[in-house]
Amino acid sequence: MPHVIETAVKDPKYPPLCPYCGKRNAETFFRRKFSKAKWVAPLPSAVFAGYKDYKVEYPSCNRCANFIKYSKWISYLLILIPWSLFLYLILASGASNNNLGDISLILALCCSGIALLLLCYRFYKVLGFRVAYIGEDSILYYSRSKSFSDKFANLNDSKSVFRLIAFKFK
Repeated sequence: MPHVIETAVKDPKYPPLCPYCGKRNAETFFRRKFSKAKWVAPLPSAVFAGYKDYKVEYPSCNRCANFIKYSKWISYLLILIPWSLFLYLILASGASNNNLGDISLILALCCSGIALLLLCYRFYKVLGFRVAYIGEDSILYYSRSKSFSDKFANLNDSKSVFRLIAFKFK
C-alpha cells in the first residue's frame, strides 16, 4: 500500500536518493504524462470529457531512468521480431523446414513471456513514486517508501504523510 503525501507546492524539492531503487543518488529526471479530466458530464454514469495533460518530471538515478525509458521498447521488440519471423515461416510456401517452424514458435512464445515479465517489472518500478492527483490547491503523491515519503514531505513543508488503507465493506 502506498504512502500518500499531500503538498501545495507546484514545483517540489526532492530528497537526494532515487525514489525507485533507494540505493543511488538521483542524478537525472525523466518525464511522464499525467492526464486529468477538465470537466465531468452529469449523466447516469460519470462521463469524463476533455483532458488536460501535465508533464511531470520525476527524479531518478541514471540506471532507473534508462530502465524506465527503454524497457518498454525492448519488450515491444521482443514480441515483434520473433512473431514476425514465425509469421514469415508460415507464409513462406514450402521453403522452410517444419522443425524450423516449431523452433520459431517456441522462440516466439519464450520471448513473449520474457517481454511480459519485463513490462510487469517496469510497471512495478514506475508505481514506486508517482503523482496521484493534481487539484486546484494541492497535489497528491504516492510513494512506496516510508522514509522517502517523510523526507519528501519535510522538504516541501507538508506534514501530511499517511498510509493509504483499503477498507473492506461487508
